[in-house]
Amino acid sequence: MLTQKTILNFIAMVFLISTVGCSSDNGGGEPDPTPDPITSIDLNETELQMNVDDTEMLMVTTAIGESPVTWTSDDPQVVQVDETGALTAMAGGTVQITVQVEGVTAVCTIVVAPDVFVAGTEFNGTYNVAKYWKNGEVVLLSDGGSNAIANSIFVNGPDVHVVGYESNPPSASYATYWLNGEETQLTDGSQYASAQAVFVYEDDVYIAGYESNGTKLVAKY
Repeated sequence: MLTQKTILNFIAMVFLISTVGCSSDNGGGEPDPTPDPITSIDLNETELQMNVDDTEMLMVTTAIGESPVTWTSDDPQVVQVDETGALTAMAGGTVQITVQVEGVTAVCTIVVAPDVFVAGTEFNGTYNVAKYWKNGEVVLLSDGGSNAIANSIFVNGPDVHVVGYESNPPSASYATYWLNGEETQLTDGSQYASAQAVFVYEDDVYIAGYESNGTKLVAKY
């Protein structure tokens, strides 16, 4: 026969089990709320100006939690972007970089200025020094120990072709061709000669200029 004490103990045990079983995993508080869906995203930059070989970093500034991020370039030959948003300018042009998070996108428009090459000469106080400038940065072609002039430049991919002349005292000069700074003398230096223009087509390099025959200047290529 059940006593009143036994019944009370049974009721207390059931209440305890029920309370423990209904408690939440977060310590009895409210369940974790479902994150709000992402409806828009912002970037640290929406427009950029870059030069060839420049690097930049794009970042999503909107709170996106652990959502995966995808970066794409509509022209990787102009600007490349990796999985972290790091940018590398490859060539002149305009490109759009798109970031996507949960189907929502944002775009950054990038204009890459093309490289500017100029060939010429600069007087060092004694002689003319052949050189060229890339985006204002000087590249020396001659050592400054004799007169030299760069007359023409042609850029073909990574290769920089420059032509001109370098003097061969007392009264002659070499028609000269520089490929990426490496000098090649096109004439023997016995007469006055100069290379005036250069053009590259596929694997062929065309150089036009002149050389004295002792009496007159003879056009050559």
